[in-house]
Amino acid sequence: MQNSRAVKYGLPLALSLATGVAQGHVSVISDTAYAESYYEVTLAIPHGCDGADTESVEVVIPDAMTSVTPFLDFTEANIPVVIEKDEASGAVTKLTFERSETADSDSTTYTVSFRGKLGDVPFTTQFFPTTQYCVGGGVSAWVGASTSHDHGSTTESTELPAPSLFVYPARHNGWNQYTAPDHLHDMSIFDDAEIVWKGTAGYSANPVAMELIEGDEDSSVLSEIHTDESFWVKY
Repeated sequence: MQNSRAVKYGLPLALSLATGVAQGHVSVISDTAYAESYYEVTLAIPHGCDGADTESVEVVIPDAMTSVTPFLDFTEANIPVVIEKDEASGAVTKLTFERSETADSDSTTYTVSFRGKLGDVPFTTQFFPTTQYCVGGGVSAWVGASTSHDHGSTTESTELPAPSLFVYPARHNGWNQYTAPDHLHDMSIFDDAEIVWKGTAGYSANPVAMELIEGDEDSSVLSEIHTDESFWVKY
């Protein structure tokens, strides 16, 4: 059982106004994330609860992210952030961004941001279950976590999807060897690579390279990589 302690800080920027964000659900809108590196997570909060403005946003931090700190923007008003930590490890487990003032209606889009270090978790999807608390007691829980690997499942989740990000591998220019932590079947995750090889099967987002693979009688097109299989990627 996890024990936690809550520490409240007066931090500039807990919920900031955002413009140009059109997502219909809470989502990660920051740039590409890489394993074993620091990453700033920005979540878009596109609307409140049934027309009511958002009062606070609670974000659960995945185990794969450590050294978490809320992002500071000194142009914003002083708004408290509650930081919950695991008593044993001291790791941040939850951030709650609170607002001292709310609007009369759900008319504004917000963002919340924080920074942390991602562990050695390449080719994984990390979820940030998020709960909105709104004026009048409304609650929207964006906590559904699915990686679409339940191929035999016929049950559709009724939970609102949690914001998530895909973690790309740390890499060097040239060839890199990896082991799949899970079944990889969306080969577009390698679209920033020159080519991918597993045994005699290859994949490339480059159509010319794909033509060469398809035309080689000793090769085949790589369409999936199974859990624990080793493969090579050239970046």
